[in-house]
Amino acid sequence: MNTTRIAIILGAACTVFSIVLAGLTINYGLVLNNRNSQITDLQTEIDTLKQQISSLPNSDIDNLTNQITEKNAQIANLTNQIAALNSQIDSLQNQIAQNGTSELSTQQKIRDSVMDYIKFNHPETAQFMNNLVWKGGRTTPQNLISAETYVYTSEGWKFTINYPVVPNPLYNITADYSATSISIPYRIIWIGSWQNWCINETSYIFAQ
Repeated sequence: MNTTRIAIILGAACTVFSIVLAGLTINYGLVLNNRNSQITDLQTEIDTLKQQISSLPNSDIDNLTNQITEKNAQIANLTNQIAALNSQIDSLQNQIAQNGTSELSTQQKIRDSVMDYIKFNHPETAQFMNNLVWKGGRTTPQNLISAETYVYTSEGWKFTINYPVVPNPLYNITADYSATSISIPYRIIWIGSWQNWCINETSYIFAQ
């Protein structure tokens, strides 16, 4: 079995997630409109290139044909991004509806916002985040008073939160996904932190 590892280590990039999930839906909608606009521009360029082909020699036709193929590939990629964005919008709207009937703990809100961050910034992970139902909670040892640990699991995911018991702590997070029961095993390891609705990704691995 060939195993491919893609490791992306980002610097101190910080994305602020709104406390109100409805705000996230609006942001995703703006990105969605931008993707649709990009597709329209690419289709216009393709039409222009096709019009030029009829009056050019073979060598130039080959060049323009290659350009058209490249732009069609860009359109396909943008279409996939739009599908992922629509899925994320649906997920956020479901969360908004759920939050209207039940109050989530701080740790659960952190878990959900980080999972949304991973899905949005790494669309290849979206296929492993359908209909997640989380189990777990506090796992801090009884004799430990200076720090807290929470662990949640769902459908191959293990989401771990560690943080010191201080005012406004920095929450250290690991989201680990492992699927070995399918024909092609996958492994995802995301490491980062959360503080004041600001998410910082320090490392990301997607292995297949």
